[in-house]
Amino acid sequence: MRKVLKTLAGVVLACAITFTAMPQTAFAAGITTVNVGQTKKVQSKYYKGAKAHKAKVTCHDKRFMGSAQGYNVYYVDFTLQNTKFTTDECIGINKECSRKGLSSLSTYTWVLTDSQGNDINGTRAAVSAEYSSITKSSSEFTKKAVYRSGYYRYHCSVSTPKSRNFKLMVVCPAYSPDVCVGIAGLKKGQPSYSALNSYQYGYCTFNQAGFGGSKKNIAAIRLQ
Repeated sequence: MRKVLKTLAGVVLACAITFTAMPQTAFAAGITTVNVGQTKKVQSKYYKGAKAHKAKVTCHDKRFMGSAQGYNVYYVDFTLQNTKFTTDECIGINKECSRKGLSSLSTYTWVLTDSQGNDINGTRAAVSAEYSSITKSSSEFTKKAVYRSGYYRYHCSVSTPKSRNFKLMVVCPAYSPDVCVGIAGLKKGQPSYSALNSYQYGYCTFNQAGFGGSKKNIAAIRLQ
């Protein structure tokens, strides 16, 4: 275990060196807190002008694994349970993805955040990919629809896994206050390809990429 903790501490240190200079924009959106054994709702707006699509976040387990080299290590197990698409969502998503040139759908993302809804990934906490896993359910929610545009009829469909389970090993400095991990939904529609790419490589926060932004859009587990 001591070797594992030292490895995880090294991961956090590397992330901090890489991302400490990343510009941070302060939000006062807040989050919905999920405790062990609880299930809370989180929402996402799949396209511009859409009604909020609600999903559920259930926290199964949270454990303090120990400390090493000034870092605390936590294990957390939670599940995102999605809900069915509506016909309007199916059509709206396909129109927006087509307009933005997107080949895939964004719904929710896991995040490291504080209680105000700010992105703290790589600045106050990090997740070790080597000791973490994200598992999608084998079954999906699929919706098909038909819509008209002028003289033409278009057939469209959307799909997403019914659930995603997250088993994450989170490392943060022992002195770092206000560390949470959880799920964030979309603020106002599908992010652009460039925004998603920048977020994936750590060049912008999840807020800047189009996630979070309100208490209802983030459901997270408090670690310290």
